[in-house]
Amino acid sequence: MFEASISTTDCLCFVTIGVFGNLITLLALLKSPTIREHATTAFVISLSISDLLFCSFSLPLTAVRFFRSMVGITLNRYILIACHSRYSQIYRPKFIWLQLIFVWAVSFYCW
Repeated sequence: MFEASISTTDCLCFVTIGVFGNLITLLALLKSPTIREHATTAFVISLSISDLLFCSFSLPLTAVRFFRSMVGITLNRYILIACHSRYSQIYRPKFIWLQLIFVWAVSFYCW
């Protein structure tokens, strides 16, 4: 669970830094006419746009997936402690696979 919260925090930091860093790069390149004359500027702008899209869409989904996995682990630990007598009934191999499939499905199909 600790690793999942670290991963979620890392993803959110990368999202924040990535979005702001790429926006600053795009603004600097687009506002400077002398830099725009270079042939490589178009490629750097394209890379910044690609990184901006990645940081805006893909990384937040990754953070959400880590968070949802963390919720699944937390729920498992809570049931073990609070409902110890029912734990072995709820967490049989067949049900574990169904729960894991549900967590993954929700992570991919829901924000």
